[in-house]
Amino acid sequence: MKYLLIIIILLLTPLVYGKIPCYGCDFNNDCLKIGTQHLNQENGYEIYCSTEKKIEKAKEDNQACLNHYECKSYYCNNVCTSLAANQRGKAKGLLVISLILLISIMLSSIFILLKFKIIKFKPKEVKKMPTKISTSIKYPPIINKKTHKLDYLERELQKIKK
Repeated sequence: MKYLLIIIILLLTPLVYGKIPCYGCDFNNDCLKIGTQHLNQENGYEIYCSTEKKIEKAKEDNQACLNHYECKSYYCNNVCTSLAANQRGKAKGLLVISLILLISIMLSSIFILLKFKIIKFKPKEVKKMPTKISTSIKYPPIINKKTHKLDYLERELQKIKK
């Protein structure tokens, strides 16, 4: 029993008093994992633990990069890019695509409507009006062609008799 207790104490002693190995970068008695970004309070700039297990300063925009954690913006596309610039580029692309799509839909719908004669495209007819209206001639009201001729003839006969 004594020997078992001594063996347990000897096995636990390095874990209690020993240092846990760091597989990343040692920074101010802390262990940063590879790919971890950290704000350095002393200098005021961001640092990261590289794959070579070295503490390095985070890169500014337009600097070459391999991983996202190397950039201040945490966005790497072979070059560090700020997230706002990346979003603006995507927004412009989406706007152009949506406008092209909208215009093509409108043109195709107009073509279909014209083809199936749902919309009839005909120019409006212009009515020709007389340029000069004579008010001195009075035409008798037209009710019916036969009665009109008879009325007209009767009036003419009355004029002749007088």
